Amino acid sequence: MKTSQFIWFLVILLVSVVVYDYNKTMNVDIPKMEESETIVYQSDYGTIQYHILNGHLLNKNVTKKVFLHLHGSPSGYEEGKIFATTIPSDWVLISPVRIGYCKTMFEKFSETERKIINFYMGGETFNNHTFDFTNISHLQQILELEGKSGSEIPSLDFILDSSNLLMVSLMNHLVGENANFSVIGVSGGGPYALHIAKMNPSRISSLHLIVGIVRNMIIIRGETTRSFKDLEIKLEKGNDPYLIYDKKNATDLLLRYQESYRDSSEESFRIYSWDPFFSFQKYPNLLRWGSYALYRILSMKPSLTLFVFGVSSDSTKLQSQCFPKMDENFTNRNIYNVFLLNFAFTQRKTIGYLFDMYLFLNMASDRKKYLSSIKVPTQILASIYDKNVDFDENAFYAFKNIPNSKLVAYGDCGHFFFANQIESVTQNINNFRNNN
Repeated sequence: MKTSQFIWFLVILLVSVVVYDYNKTMNVDIPKMEESETIVYQSDYGTIQYHILNGHLLNKNVTKKVFLHLHGSPSGYEEGKIFATTIPSDWVLISPVRIGYCKTMFEKFSETERKIINFYMGGETFNNHTFDFTNISHLQQILELEGKSGSEIPSLDFILDSSNLLMVSLMNHLVGENANFSVIGVSGGGPYALHIAKMNPSRISSLHLIVGIVRNMIIIRGETTRSFKDLEIKLEKGNDPYLIYDKKNATDLLLRYQESYRDSSEESFRIYSWDPFFSFQKYPNLLRWGSYALYRILSMKPSLTLFVFGVSSDSTKLQSQCFPKMDENFTNRNIYNVFLLNFAFTQRKTIGYLFDMYLFLNMASDRKKYLSSIKVPTQILASIYDKNVDFDENAFYAFKNIPNSKLVAYGDCGHFFFANQIESVTQNINNFRNNN
C-alpha cells in the first residue's frame, strides 16, 4: 500500500470513529442521561423540564424546606446537582430548566411578544432594526438606548413575567397552590429569582442570590474591589472565608459605596461579539459539533474546565491559588461531571441564553425602585473578586437597595466561588432560611 493510500485509510478510519462516537454520545448517551435525571411537566403555560432531589419528602408529613433553584447562563438542571452534594437532609431541591433551555418553553406568548422575540432572534422583519449579527449598529443601538424611555427598541421584560407564570405553576403542581417555598437564583438566574420574589411575596419564605445578576451586567468598573479594600484585608486575616453584613453593621460600607454605570456600548459589543452563542446562532449544527468536541476534550482532561470557564478573579495572587484548590475540590466532589454535562447540552441552550443576554442588556442601569419593592427576606452571596458579575454593581447594589437583605461576602475564587465553597454556601443558606 502506498503511503498516500495509507494516510487516506487512516483519515477515513478516524472520521468514521469520530462520527460513530458523536452519534452515540450526542444522540444516545446524553439523551438517556437527561431522561433518567429529569421530569417533564406540561403546565397550562408551557413545558417545564426539571430535576428534583428528596422529592419523596413532599408526600410525607415531615418538616422540610422546599427550594426552587434557578440556574445561571448558560447552564441547566445539572447545576442543581452541585448543591446536591452538600444539602441538608430536610431540603427538597427543585431545579427546573429555564425558558429556552433544553425542553422548557413558554407557549402563551402574545403576537406582540412573538414579534419582539423575532426582533432579537433574527426572525421575521419587525421593523428596520431587525437583528443581523453582521450589522453592528443594531446591537449598539440596543446598548445605547438601554434604560431610556420612549425608545423604539422593544423591551424583553415580559420574559420575566412568563418565567414567573411557568415556575409558579410548577411549584403549584409539586407543593400545592398555598405552600411556601424559598428561591435560589444563581448568576443569570438572578433576575428571574428576583421577579418571582417580587410577584409572590406571600409565598416566598426567603430569596437567595448567589453571584446573581441584578442589573445590566456590562458595567466596566476596573478593579472590582477598589471601593472595599478593607473587605479584602478582613477576609485575608479572618478565620472564615466570608463576612456577613446587615444594614446595621455595614453603615460605613454603604456610605462609601459609589455607583458606576456602563462606560460604552462598543466595549459591551466587543464582549458579546466573542460569544459563540451569538456567532453560531444561525449555524446550530456547528454549535452542536462544537459542544461535542469540547465535551470530548474536557472528558479526557477535566481540569481544563477551569481554564475554559476561568476562575474569574480580580486578583492575580488568587488566580494562582484558586486553580489547584478548585481542581482538588471538583475532583473530590465529582463536580467536573456536572460541568461536562453542561458543555454537552450547549447546542440546546441557545434560545434561553440569548433571551438572558438580551434581557440583561435591556435592564436599566438604575434599578433602585424595582429592588426596593422586594419585601422578601433576601440573602446575597458573592465573591469580592468576581469579575464576571461585578461585586460592587450587582451584589452590593442589591444589598443596598433591597430593604430586608443581608450580604455574605466571600474572598474565594471569583465567579465560581460557590462551587469551591459549596458546603459553606449551603450552610449559610440554611441558617438564613431557619431565621426567617
